[in-house]
Amino acid sequence: MNSRFLCNLLAFAVIASGQVFAQNQVIMKVNGNPVSKREFENIYKKNNKDPKVDQASLDEYMELFVKFKLKVTEAEELGLDTVPKFVRELKGYREQLARPYLIDEKMNEGFINEAYDRLKWEVRASHVLVMCKDGSSPSDTMKAFKKIQTLRNEIVKTGDFAAVASGENGSEDPSVKDNKGDLGWFTGFKMVYPFETAVYSLGLNEVSQPVRTKFGYHIVKLTGKRKARGKMLAAHIMIRPPEGEVKDGSKAKIDEIYQLLEQGDSFEELAEKYSDDKVSGRKGGKLNWFSVGDMDPVFDEAVFALAADGAYTKPFKTRFGWHIAKRLEKKPLGTLDEAKGTIKQRIAKDSRSVMLQQSFVQSLKKEYNFKVDRDKLNNLIHLVDESFLTGSWTKEIVLNKVKGELFSFADQSVSVDEFAQHLAAMQGRLRGPKKNPEEMTMDVFNKFADGKVMHYEKSNLENKYPKFKDLMKEYRDGILLFELTDKKVWTKATIDSSGLASFYSSNTNKFQWPERMNADVYTCKDKSISKLVFKSLKKGSEAPDKLQARINEKSQLNVELESDTLVVEDHEVLSKNKFKLGLNSPVKLDNGQYVIVNVKEIIKPSVKKLDEARGLVIAGYQEELESKWIDSLRNKFPVEINKEVLYSIQ
Repeated sequence: MNSRFLCNLLAFAVIASGQVFAQNQVIMKVNGNPVSKREFENIYKKNNKDPKVDQASLDEYMELFVKFKLKVTEAEELGLDTVPKFVRELKGYREQLARPYLIDEKMNEGFINEAYDRLKWEVRASHVLVMCKDGSSPSDTMKAFKKIQTLRNEIVKTGDFAAVASGENGSEDPSVKDNKGDLGWFTGFKMVYPFETAVYSLGLNEVSQPVRTKFGYHIVKLTGKRKARGKMLAAHIMIRPPEGEVKDGSKAKIDEIYQLLEQGDSFEELAEKYSDDKVSGRKGGKLNWFSVGDMDPVFDEAVFALAADGAYTKPFKTRFGWHIAKRLEKKPLGTLDEAKGTIKQRIAKDSRSVMLQQSFVQSLKKEYNFKVDRDKLNNLIHLVDESFLTGSWTKEIVLNKVKGELFSFADQSVSVDEFAQHLAAMQGRLRGPKKNPEEMTMDVFNKFADGKVMHYEKSNLENKYPKFKDLMKEYRDGILLFELTDKKVWTKATIDSSGLASFYSSNTNKFQWPERMNADVYTCKDKSISKLVFKSLKKGSEAPDKLQARINEKSQLNVELESDTLVVEDHEVLSKNKFKLGLNSPVKLDNGQYVIVNVKEIIKPSVKKLDEARGLVIAGYQEELESKWIDSLRNKFPVEINKEVLYSIQ
């Protein structure tokens, strides 16, 4: 070994050991227990995007971290980390967090690239389905396969896919009555993976061979293919038809709104005023981003047909009601790097994830030098007879003739006895197609062996992956923190009625009603409508709802009514205008509408009753409980902070 190489190697070792040392430095101690710089730094940078790393910011976050660690220390002192509920919950989280570490990453990259290529295209397909669920008997499976072959032959012969699909002995898809097998336009991830693969493998107007999915056998025809139109951001105004036998004025109402749009009224203001989709209405009708297949097909086609941002549709109907939709923004699929994160998440929820795990197990077997004693396995399989099918087979049949190690991997050894015991337990729980005893035994063995290998890998994730170890600690401490804080603060504040009442009595100055008005607020479409309403109100002969119904006979947009006890400072109209007791003259709003306010009572500022302020009182009481609890924990558990290490974070 030459001297230069040795020097470089030593230098690298010094740097690496220095990095490890820096990460393992003790940044603080809580009750004598050390906390590493690495733990604090990981959480600090994870919870602060583009963190400002200076002494003031580090001190501020350290104060929060100290409170966090004090609570976790208390939870551990109380033994909450050993409670069965906690153990189960943490185990459940671990299962979820472990999934990304238990798949074939190379295969996953292949799936990501494949999915991205498919997402570049939208396809339209028709299908015929013969139902045959996973686990069907061989005879039922063969019956379904013969039927789908017959239907395919008929399609090829006649060339009329729709007629065969909707025929008396055709597709078993319930929707075929309405769509004659046409599934409309879709893209990647909208269908189960085998079906998606079949569609994207076809040429235009080509009819597939039988395709097997979890639903049964399909014949698929590709009827259209176009470049993906990307994602759309849109807004809509929706008028929902009334329920029951009430006269349906929804079409007339949407037409009136459309006329106002044509006359130059603001789409956003009309959505806010009139749309029955109140969630989007509050945002001017704005919806979330969507792509083909995410929305009702009629809505999809109407919006994607708009040629430019700002354009809007004529009224159209979906199964939800009448709509006018406006295109806000359109964007393409984006690059692979931009789409990769989303695609990866969708694969994790897709049947592809099962394939990734299966491939991963095979790679683990190679890594851990998985070996099975084939002679013993074959002997064991031959000792499983017909009694296994009736649930009366016993493991002693095997153990009298076959003993010792059945398979091994890594530092694990699994005996014939252990597998035979598992096999005996499984015989009454097996479901699915009928197989002979040898086939069933082999199926059970493969799943058993794969399960053992996967369990071993799962149990060693903390040792193999430091990031996973850090993540598990975060979740563990987070659950402990939640459980104890809930007990000491959140739930206590809601069930401690005497403590809550005492806190309320001592802090009534914090729970005050501002000025309120008991009023009827009439929002009129324009000045002429406001005159009609005001004239009728001066007569005082009609109830408010009767008056509204009469004025709205010709148009549902004429007047809206709000009758309630209203907080003046929180109400958009009441807060900007001064109204006296009684009927007030019409006031013009910035949007051209007119408002008439009939004030029935003016309620001066007063203390809220406990029931009226319960939410605020509980929140205040929780803050007080938390503050006192933290003070007690500081007295109970000494905290030492190493400022030098803290300020070394960059």
